[in-house]
Amino acid sequence: MVIDLYFDGQKKGSINAADLYFYVTYFEQKGFKLSFNPLKKRLTVLSGRSRQITIHVDGKADEREKRLAAGLSDILSAMGILTTWDEDELGSILNVYLSTKNTNSYGIMIEHGGGAEALMRRLKKDRAISGDLFRFKNKWFLLPLDVIKLQIGLNSKQDEALALKHLQLIGFHFGLGIAEHYKQGGGEEVDWNVLFPAGTVRHEEKPAEGKESSSSDEKTYSADLVLDYTVFHEEPLSGEDALSVTAKAIMTNTGSLPIAQPMLCLRFSPPGKMKLNGKLFTAERLQEITPNQMNLLQDAWRYVEADGQVKARETGDYWLRPVVSTTLNPGQQLIFDFQLSFSPLAEGEGISCAAFMTGSNEEVKTVSKNTIRITR
Repeated sequence: MVIDLYFDGQKKGSINAADLYFYVTYFEQKGFKLSFNPLKKRLTVLSGRSRQITIHVDGKADEREKRLAAGLSDILSAMGILTTWDEDELGSILNVYLSTKNTNSYGIMIEHGGGAEALMRRLKKDRAISGDLFRFKNKWFLLPLDVIKLQIGLNSKQDEALALKHLQLIGFHFGLGIAEHYKQGGGEEVDWNVLFPAGTVRHEEKPAEGKESSSSDEKTYSADLVLDYTVFHEEPLSGEDALSVTAKAIMTNTGSLPIAQPMLCLRFSPPGKMKLNGKLFTAERLQEITPNQMNLLQDAWRYVEADGQVKARETGDYWLRPVVSTTLNPGQQLIFDFQLSFSPLAEGEGISCAAFMTGSNEEVKTVSKNTIRITR
């Protein structure tokens, strides 16, 4: 399914449904308001920055959690921050998960991902949020960038009143931090070159006035794929003959029709013998990218499937595609730079890397004109 992306009333391009999470995350972390119309297949981004936080409590939450969450919501509202309890509502720039448990002593554990560092620094500067009552834990790789978890340990009824005061103080700093961030412009502006790189449909093209495409022109799908590579020696260990390969997979649209969502397959034989390196992201790593790191996604690739890296090690087939949806127009090239490293080869042993290219609709299927072969 293809989804149209509108920014402040203007169509900016079309994206593949498989990439919707990437685009929603990008705009949410920059604080833009979002809406999605599944009937019209349209994602709408409004230029006005959102100041909305989603508060999450467990569906089986007791009355204490509900009261504390309501107290946090009240102070945020007083700071001009919208709050919502709807987990499916788009547009929140921060998700706060609140939970309580019975403990021997009162305390608040604040867990956060890497994207909340600025808010955490603000909290730590407040002398009232210090000492043994508060613990901060950075779970960079375990929590999404826009998530903060507040785990409150309660020992008595009096602890709930103290927790409410502390949550109001935390909410006050959340409100100040968010307001200050967007007063300064909310960080860098939207990088449309990252969201819609060269070769991607950014808007509906219209033929020049007075010119019409000729129906007599033959429309065809065609592509070339070549592996350009260099084999070189690394510093070997004693008695070893270590080799590695630096390569490019060069895909060229030689037809007269665009190729939607080109995908590349690198086939290693035998499986498990070579290691693939390059500007290649797993699904987990993509979720850790912050708005200030979006430039890392320029010319970056990802596995087609979420567990593609695991399957590739077993089968030898590495199915890859650009991180950002791409359309390869006639005459254009798409290049994947990569490196291969492998263990020393035994006498008479050989390894190889072949390549295949296709589109999301399998409109074209191309085998590379050459194969990387290493023998000893």
